[in-house]
Amino acid sequence: MKESFYNRFDQGTYTGPTEDERQLLDQYFSELLGEKVSSDINGIYHQLESRLDYVKFDPDGSYAEIMQSFKINLFEDKDHYVISDYPTEVVKIGQKELIKAWDEVWTPPADDAMIVVAGLELCLLLTHYGCLYYRRREK
Repeated sequence: MKESFYNRFDQGTYTGPTEDERQLLDQYFSELLGEKVSSDINGIYHQLESRLDYVKFDPDGSYAEIMQSFKINLFEDKDHYVISDYPTEVVKIGQKELIKAWDEVWTPPADDAMIVVAGLELCLLLTHYGCLYYRRREK
């Protein structure tokens, strides 16, 4: 039996995205990818891997370390979208809560990959093999 992705989060710390936020995510991915986002999670992974830059990272590191490497202000509590399967498993959570819960949320090597959209400004595709694909939204 597959573990529920939502069980990784403490009750009351997250919500699902609203319909408007889902449309914003679709629009964000379309702009980022230059095409319509795949409806299959493996298709999305392939789209992101082929279009985003990447760096090596420590898959056992903290989310705060990842955010600091991208010079994201840790004191702002912007909404982050954690995506295990798009569009069915999407969690909206504040940055501070995500930092606290990171060890429960991201569990390599059990997780092959996970997508995090930080404040609709930064897209991250984390992989269990130590590649972090990323792209900042152009302003």
